[in-house]
Amino acid sequence: MRPLDLRDEVHKNFIFIAPTKERINNSVAWRVKCRHCGKEQLVGSSQVKRGTHTRCVYCQIPQETTHRELHDQPTNN
Repeated sequence: MRPLDLRDEVHKNFIFIAPTKERINNSVAWRVKCRHCGKEQLVGSSQVKRGTHTRCVYCQIPQETTHRELHDQPTNN
């Protein structure tokens, strides 16, 4: 199987720089730059193509929820 070439891929969060010799879940790990914070990281090419890796590990990880908010609570009259 030929490795995915992501050089010309347009992604809302990543700029694809170059493939590496490393593997993530058996797919080629690409060195990418986050469009938001500018930090570089490795992402697996097949995870990006499937849409399972879409966020920067530095700036896009959701913060842990410390409380729950209830919206549209029913009123008890």
